[in-house]
Amino acid sequence: MKFSFSQESIDYSMSASLLSETDQLIIKQKIRFLNQSDLLENIYLNDWANSYSSTKSPLADRLVEEYTRSFYLSAKSKRGNTLISNIYINGIKAKWKRKQNNLDIIEINIDKPLNKGIVNIDLSYIVKLPSSKFTGYGKIKKNQYFIENFFITLSKFVKNKQILNSNLDLEEIPINESKFSIDLKTDKNLNVFSSLNLKNFESENGEVVYTFESNKIKQVIFLIGDDLNLNEFDLNEKLININIELKDLKLETKKSSIKNILHFIDSIDAIDQPSKILITDEKYSKRPFYGLSIMPTFLNSFSRSFEYEIKMLSVYLQFLIKENFNLDSRKDYWFESGLYYYLMLKYLKNKYPNKLVLDEILKQPILRFFLKGYQISKLKSADLFLHFHEFMVRKNLHQEITLPKNELTRYNEQIGIPSQNGLLFNYLINSFNLDMNEFLFIVKKENLCGKELIDKFENFFKISELKNFNHYLNKRNSIDLFFEKISFEKDSIELVIKEKNNIKIPFKVSLFKKNSKIDIIDFDSNDVGKKIVIQNKDYQYLEINPDRDLPEFNRNNNVKRIGSGGLKKIKFSFLKDIEDPFSNQIFYNPRLNFNAYDGILIGTRLNNKTIKSRPFIFVAEPFYSTRERTFVGSFSGLFSKYNESSNYYLKTFSFSSATYHYDQSLRYRSLGTSFSIFKRNKNLRDNRKQALVFSLQYVNREKNTLQDLSPDYNVGSVNYIYSNKGALNYFTLSGKSEFSSKFGKIYLTTDYRHLLKSGRQLSLRLFAGKFFWKNTNSAYFDFALDRPTDYLFQYQYLGRSEQTGIYSQQFIFAEGGFKSKFNDPYSNDILVTINAGFGIWKWLEGYFDFGLIKNKNENSRFLYDSGLRINILPDYLELFFPLYNSNGFQLNDDLSPYSEKIRFLLTLQPKTLTKLFTRKWF
Repeated sequence: MKFSFSQESIDYSMSASLLSETDQLIIKQKIRFLNQSDLLENIYLNDWANSYSSTKSPLADRLVEEYTRSFYLSAKSKRGNTLISNIYINGIKAKWKRKQNNLDIIEINIDKPLNKGIVNIDLSYIVKLPSSKFTGYGKIKKNQYFIENFFITLSKFVKNKQILNSNLDLEEIPINESKFSIDLKTDKNLNVFSSLNLKNFESENGEVVYTFESNKIKQVIFLIGDDLNLNEFDLNEKLININIELKDLKLETKKSSIKNILHFIDSIDAIDQPSKILITDEKYSKRPFYGLSIMPTFLNSFSRSFEYEIKMLSVYLQFLIKENFNLDSRKDYWFESGLYYYLMLKYLKNKYPNKLVLDEILKQPILRFFLKGYQISKLKSADLFLHFHEFMVRKNLHQEITLPKNELTRYNEQIGIPSQNGLLFNYLINSFNLDMNEFLFIVKKENLCGKELIDKFENFFKISELKNFNHYLNKRNSIDLFFEKISFEKDSIELVIKEKNNIKIPFKVSLFKKNSKIDIIDFDSNDVGKKIVIQNKDYQYLEINPDRDLPEFNRNNNVKRIGSGGLKKIKFSFLKDIEDPFSNQIFYNPRLNFNAYDGILIGTRLNNKTIKSRPFIFVAEPFYSTRERTFVGSFSGLFSKYNESSNYYLKTFSFSSATYHYDQSLRYRSLGTSFSIFKRNKNLRDNRKQALVFSLQYVNREKNTLQDLSPDYNVGSVNYIYSNKGALNYFTLSGKSEFSSKFGKIYLTTDYRHLLKSGRQLSLRLFAGKFFWKNTNSAYFDFALDRPTDYLFQYQYLGRSEQTGIYSQQFIFAEGGFKSKFNDPYSNDILVTINAGFGIWKWLEGYFDFGLIKNKNENSRFLYDSGLRINILPDYLELFFPLYNSNGFQLNDDLSPYSEKIRFLLTLQPKTLTKLFTRKWF
């Protein structure tokens, strides 16, 4: 059955009453549309307000995927829902149900299929508005609401088929262009602002009825509150309400910014503007323009007027694109987001071509003096788009351009894909001298979406003329131009420029002399891979694509130095910077560290880590030991090889060396190397990851004559790691075998955590280890019940050899994982432990440990302990208070003071800490 549908024939009329005491909307509504099909059997309605009704809805699942736990943990009274009294079709009570697994989609089954003609749907329902802390929509605070997509609407028809999208907090409700007439009743003390035109309002008995009406629109927005203070402008026959407030910004400055924006939009002939415009800070917060927020707010890197202008432009462009094009916002996100960023880029280049990212900061003389040598001080705002996408490409976390919006990771959805597609539009328009307006008119006139839109795009932008460029569009293939061959003669330069995936695109080569760009030569796509001869005018550098039109995987290989063996200059910088392809950057900064034997460590950190990942990185940390009065430190290097077309997405080879003191006046030296293979799911939103790590470690220790130690040894290992780290369920598994001339053993570690709806967390960890052989009597390589010996020097012990005192109380969650200390805690045969935890209140947790320990030629022993754990910062800063264990109650134990039994976990690695703040984005 085909459903022929006219998108210009939908009318919504409703009367709604806002009850601020109960945060409810009481709604009576009529939907009227023209059915042109022979028989109409099913109708689907969007009921996105009901997506808040359950912690098992698609919205709830999505929020959890994004590591947003507030909805899952919220009280039912804070969540929203829809209570439907009745639904009538042409005056006959309809049978309806909620679509299975989609609580926010209503399916109406019509007993007698409807013939062609007008269809009237009458509904009565109550919407409970949710707290806005979940998605930004709903109740902001008492007597203040931000309302969008809380009314029931007809699911969008595209090509005779309805689009069924559940609410995933992605700003993409499927709805056709329609006419809306709404009577909204509120308390008299509330102000109401809307994206609809206000036709009338009447006040009676302490209440006000507002009548709104607009035609041919899709987005209906209300901002309601008792203390709202919106600016109102009447410009170019448009009524504009704005609540983007920035301190000390004059009304005339705001008006000037608005005029700039309206003038810019007027130049885009294919985009029509409404007569009523509502720009809210709430809407901006949903999809901000990240070029404004790259620097911390307190640094004020942009002027207030510029920030105001860009915020308004960002909100307005996104609104206009949704209104002007008949898109499926989920499947056509590549076009929708790409057009938005393209227009933002165009505005910045036209209006603010020289606006720097550190614009206001560099106006401060002292800061300008310190920052003038850094690449980021030269970075223009318009160039951020390229860096946004390259940041993900370098991590091999980029995704296909045309993936649906709901399949993108958070970063790619909000930043990576929009910036990539915006740059792509700009590149193709400039490369082929095309008119974007012409393409937009075609899209709008023909109501293009889905595959038809992709086909039209590829045809209009001449994609077929660029060999293998469709791989860039439809696969994860990034672009990387590089000098494959280059030779210099006195009067000529001969070179070959290739692309790593054999994608052929037009490119440019710039030629530099005395740090100034002298010449630029354009080449077409057929010159990729061919021999090119250029006249040599004593050039010093050559650079591919100096204007950086498209993101590349490795921009450092775009520059070649002529002379000096082709080696680039070394540039030392104090702070981490963006890349300078004309130099080899080395960053240095002072470091302080501490351990019980070296005392305070004073040194520096040298590395080549830029903001974006690199194929090879090194880190050198030389320190002066104030206690031993000698030099110690470490060095490491890491080679990374990414594969964009395989689930085995990364291979790494690393090497490292370190020397510190492991006891008083006793130094250790370690050398290590490893090779790792990493695997992930094709769906990058999937948290499941696997790794296989092969490593070899050599350790040399200065011998302690008082102990029977094996000072020198080699340990080889194979380690399999599986992880699935979600916000509610966290699971990791590690299976490792170690081999040495002194021992051979295998052990398994699993860790599971589950967050309950009460906010309490359950945790369960299992460790099981078995020795194959052991050729030494020392317990140094044994499994440890409560404090691993760390013979590979991989843990951050403050005092690794201490048996008493505060340093001996440091806890490392490894091997047995017991918090209480026991006599004879080592095993040279079998160790099996279970560590359990249960949340009591917020950061307070109870823990229970059970263990089976067996040494060769001895009977096994069963041990246990229990106590309280304070998670100040889980996995990073924790305290453990033993209460009861195999030795009895610990609070009244006279053998040792209780303070000596308290254990602490402390992680000082900044890189580890930053993982707390990046998990939800990648």
